[in-house]
Amino acid sequence: MRTLIVYEDSHRAYGEAMVRALKGLRPGVEVRLAHLRDLETELKDFDPHVVVCGHRNSVDPGRRGRGSC
Repeated sequence: MRTLIVYEDSHRAYGEAMVRALKGLRPGVEVRLAHLRDLETELKDFDPHVVVCGHRNSVDPGRRGRGSC
């Protein structure tokens, strides 16, 4: 499973803590931390199953994200 964690620089410590926690609890999970400005590129390149983001989801439930979370 691929998990993408996305935060602004002002909340990067939260993202880093989440990456460490997920890797510690689920060593087989691929986890990547990205900046919000890189979200669209990361969605295409990493193709995550799960996205954790500090912003509200603006995508309809059940649909694939397109660069905003």
